Amino acid sequence: MKIDRRSLHSTHSRSLPKSAAVSEFQVPGTMRIDEAGVVLHPDLKPYVRVSGCTDDHLAHLDSGFTVAFLGTGASLSPFRSQTSSALRMGGKTFLFDAGDGVQRQLMMSSVNLGEIEKIFITHLHGDHVFGLPGLLLFLQVIASVQQLEDKTIQIYGPVGLHNFIATTLSLGAAELKILRVEVYELMGGSCRWRHPGVQKNFSEFRHRGLIRKSIPKNADGTWTIMTPPEVNTVEEAERTHSSRYRGLYITAAEVEHTPKLQCVGYVVEEPKTQSINIDSEKATSIGLKPSRKYKALKWGFPVLSDDESRMIQPEEVMIGEKGKPRKLAILGDCYAVPQVMANLCRGADVILHENTLSEENSDAKVMIGGHSSAAMAGMFVNEVNPHVLALVHHSPTVRNASSVRARIAEANRQIKRKGTRVLFADDLMELVVPRSGFDFNASMVTKE
Repeated sequence: MKIDRRSLHSTHSRSLPKSAAVSEFQVPGTMRIDEAGVVLHPDLKPYVRVSGCTDDHLAHLDSGFTVAFLGTGASLSPFRSQTSSALRMGGKTFLFDAGDGVQRQLMMSSVNLGEIEKIFITHLHGDHVFGLPGLLLFLQVIASVQQLEDKTIQIYGPVGLHNFIATTLSLGAAELKILRVEVYELMGGSCRWRHPGVQKNFSEFRHRGLIRKSIPKNADGTWTIMTPPEVNTVEEAERTHSSRYRGLYITAAEVEHTPKLQCVGYVVEEPKTQSINIDSEKATSIGLKPSRKYKALKWGFPVLSDDESRMIQPEEVMIGEKGKPRKLAILGDCYAVPQVMANLCRGADVILHENTLSEENSDAKVMIGGHSSAAMAGMFVNEVNPHVLALVHHSPTVRNASSVRARIAEANRQIKRKGTRVLFADDLMELVVPRSGFDFNASMVTKE
């Protein structure tokens, strides 16, 4: 469904800039990212753009793996929309959290609404989930316009997510006539319910078109949401890596936010087997003319030479480097990351970590509120070694250039490893993760 973004205006939020150049990206207030990269690290500029702009200066990147920051504000933020992010992968899109106003942010972004297949909810606080029921009805309208009679949306999240959706739709007399919604609840969490009258295991509310399912917890404390099929043939490799049937590892584990409700983080990772580009001239020179055998080489399978005298290995005819499997970790709200979740995050290309509190906040405030500071995010980086630490869930006090720089500096002061860059993510910003990975120099992070 093509959205006319020119008709979308609001006095509540900034308007989209005319150019996708990073230097034009508006940060809350009146500040712009300057050419020296004070707010945006110079190494990150080649990978960042404004979502929804037609002037795409990153079109040359071979990606198919783009993180769109739709809403980056904590609750009560007058400068940013509430929490939501999307992972765009060719012909499919995954949405993470759906705070209030997510429909509007999606329409202003580059996300194709018809390509949303899965929605992941970290926890049931309102700023992460109140936009979900309305979004589902909107996606149903899109399915109707596209004349899709079997459109299915899969939603994953804590116990209670199904009942939240069912009761909201039922009380609003809303029906799911075309859209089929499957809600997978992550069972066996360590949440301790404290609200009067709330049970740990809910009875089921029923709603037409809404199906409740469950995923059991693994012995290692994780939940397995999706695994790619085993690849033994060229046909299986092509199917697994196609945009329609793309195989991925998707795993979840708990993070510590508040004892009153379950909160999880998610990790999405590409399969280890990645395609390569073939040098046809080199292949021909060693006895293999262009043919269907090139497909086998592309997916890592050795083939016989044309005269059947020897096996030709993919590495012999490869151009450039082999594609690296990319990995995204989204933590949700947390004041601590248990070891199980930390292990899943290890070596991620991008980690989304909250940035609600400032370094000056006391430990007591951290524990009571269940949130983190940029400094705490920086300390976590040392354990898991990501390429990019994306700070999200910003406090409303972060509203001008100096406060943005202060949060980036807080994180950088704690980061001890080389190669990690801190991104202060803002609404309608996109981070492109190239197939070959980020090309950062090995210098130590700049201390501000």
